[in-house]
Amino acid sequence: MNYDCLVVGSGTAGIYLAWRLAKDGYKVLVIEKDKDEAISSRLDILHFGYDGYEKFGIPAPSKDSAEFEHHFLYSYTSSALDTNRKKNYHNIYAIHLPLMNKRMRNLSEKDGVTYLYETSFEEPIFNDNNEIIGVKAKHNDKVDNYYASLIVDASGIPSVVRRSLNNPYMEDFEIGPKDKFYVTLKYVMYKDPKNTTIDCQSWPYYKCWIGPFKDGGGIIGTGASTSFDFCKKMQAKYESKLPRPEYTVDHYEYGATPYTRCPYSFVAPNFLAVGDAACMTNPMSGEGLTYHFGFIQDSLPIIEKAIDTKTTIDNLWDINVMYNRGFYKDPVFLRALLASFMQMSEKENETLYKHNIIFKNDEDPEPNIVKELLSALFKGEMSLKTIINLTKAVLTASKLKAHYQSFPSNPNDYFKWVEKANKLWNKAGKITDGDFDAE
Repeated sequence: MNYDCLVVGSGTAGIYLAWRLAKDGYKVLVIEKDKDEAISSRLDILHFGYDGYEKFGIPAPSKDSAEFEHHFLYSYTSSALDTNRKKNYHNIYAIHLPLMNKRMRNLSEKDGVTYLYETSFEEPIFNDNNEIIGVKAKHNDKVDNYYASLIVDASGIPSVVRRSLNNPYMEDFEIGPKDKFYVTLKYVMYKDPKNTTIDCQSWPYYKCWIGPFKDGGGIIGTGASTSFDFCKKMQAKYESKLPRPEYTVDHYEYGATPYTRCPYSFVAPNFLAVGDAACMTNPMSGEGLTYHFGFIQDSLPIIEKAIDTKTTIDNLWDINVMYNRGFYKDPVFLRALLASFMQMSEKENETLYKHNIIFKNDEDPEPNIVKELLSALFKGEMSLKTIINLTKAVLTASKLKAHYQSFPSNPNDYFKWVEKANKLWNKAGKITDGDFDAE
């Protein structure tokens, strides 16, 4: 069984890539370990920018469809003590992710994508050069071989293909507890219906946010590392400091998202990692859908040209260059910077908002972070220790951003570049290192 592309995993990233390739005439197979109805079922509500539908070529759902939940034009982010609030404008649809996923699968099937559900990846198939050329997959207790010009890992956090390649250009690290956010969503119904949550608002210090949930209700969400239990402790701390109106709990939902740096290379011979398997998430919110779709759309010309010729590391390498030098350099800066900001006190968090450091209104100018930090020090708003730590973090983050902008144009210089990148990331630390005791 031979295909142009074989995708492991039918989450949104896997579906979107398969769909875009099929629309352009390529023969695509997607294998999925779960049943059709179980896919993307852990978390229901997702926020997706309305302009993303047109940008990524996805028909927008009608507002009277079951997929659509809510529409809002702005959101707020607030300081730890809730005395400073920043407004950011969006055009966002709150949609039901399982239904969006299913609609995309149906559309992709009409364009020729083949899906095999309840089919688990067993192991890669290698050629004599130890390059992946296919996979062994089990369905109904039978293992079959499937071959393709390009194998894509879209299996999410388990990263089952990426971690089994044993190829020097593809890292096999595990996305462990300290490398992801555990997300807890508490759906509530307020006892007084006039308290219905209309706007989206977040309190990054507590890693908590609220969002709309049908008439008379709201969603209290939390994303924190380590465990779901720690997530609930953070939620309790937030509500003890900033209590919500009286409510009853409708239900809980639980999920997880990668919260660590991307692999340095997204490609290996005949191979590509996308979505959560490649740790593509927004460092400010943990959401990844827009990152997934943008990466795939921008990579598509390179992918298709490689399939038409040969999916060697050289023919796929420009995907790395494009993403690391371009779009990813700014998330790299934020990811490296936020590790130190998470270790501040509540009052120091207030200062970030006061001086527009990291958090600002859309219309506010970009701050000079070092200048604003020194101003906060002289005014006694931050301790010298915090200022020193933050200044070091800014310098390290700036070096990382510059290093990513110098990502090598060919595989020959890759390993020397990786050596320096490792040193800088070790200096920056993990974003989850800043989690504080919720007790």
